[in-house]
Parts: sequence; structure tokens; C-alpha cells
Amino acid sequence: MMKKKTALVLTLAMVFSLAPLSAYAETITTGGGTASHDVKATYRADSSGGAGGPVYSVDITWGDMAFTYTAEAGIWDPSTHKTTDAEGGVWTVDNEGGNTITVTNHSNTGVTAAFSYAADAGFEGITGTFDNASLNLETAVGTTVEAAPKATASLSLNGALGSTTADNAKIGTITVMLN
Repeated sequence: MMKKKTALVLTLAMVFSLAPLSAYAETITTGGGTASHDVKATYRADSSGGAGGPVYSVDITWGDMAFTYTAEAGIWDPSTHKTTDAEGGVWTVDNEGGNTITVTNHSNTGVTAAFSYAADAGFEGITGTFDNASLNLETAVGTTVEAAPKATASLSLNGALGSTTADNAKIGTITVMLN
């Protein structure tokens, strides 16, 4: 029996020794009695730009991206009564500003928008380039919605469009990728 009591006392001593040192205990000994404890907190500014980290909100405004390819006139060959093929042509934008992409940053972090052009099948000879291959936009923190950081990039096309291409044919795709 003595061994059981000693084992019990040692077990209880071991269990209570595992309790965290910062624990605080009170005993209420009367009906209607109360116990209270202070709640403490520490404020730290989040260096990531906001609670939970970066929040991305970027508006992309597209021009209509409609172009016309005008082939240079060929040279008349009187011996065959045919026009020889022209050596090139000129791309024009159908509407003023229609080749422009505007990127507006409403995020709580800076963003980089990168642009790429991919020709559709059958139009691999046409390439697209941008006057700004990428745009670096500052965070919108501290700005009004109307004054959010924004910038533009414009698409130019190169290469010849075949004479059998239907009007308003889809010839490629622009992709905007953030960061």
C-alpha cells in the first residue's frame, strides 16, 4: 500500500511539473465569487502590405485590337496581263487607340505586367510586338481609386496577311501575365 501511495504522489508531482511555467491559477472559494485575468496583445505592422499578405486587383482595358493589312500594289506585267505579287504591305489600326492595352493597379503591392503575342495556326508568319514589353506599376496604397497607378502598351503587327483571309479573322492572341 505504501508503494502505491508513493507511486501516486510521484506521478502527480510529474504531471504538475509538466504544466507551463506561465500558467496562472486561482481558486474561487465563495458563491458569487469571481476570478479575472489580464489579456495582453502586441501590435506588429505587417510588412507584406496588409493583413493576410498581398491583395491583387488589376484592371486590364483592351482596345478593340482590329487591324487592316493593305498589300502594296503589284506591278502590271503587260506580257501576261497579270499583276506581279507585291513585296510587302502596311498594317494599320482600325480605330485610334485600338491597339492599346491599359493596365491599372488597385493592389496593395507593386505589380509587373508582361505582354506576349501568339499567332494562331495558319498565321505563324505574322508577329506581334509591344512598345512596352512589360509595365512596372507601383502599389495603389496611398492613392485614390481615380489616381491608381496605370500604364499602357501598344501592339504592332509585322508580316503579310494572305489575300484569301476573311474579314475580321482571328489571327492571334495577346496574353497579359502579372509578376
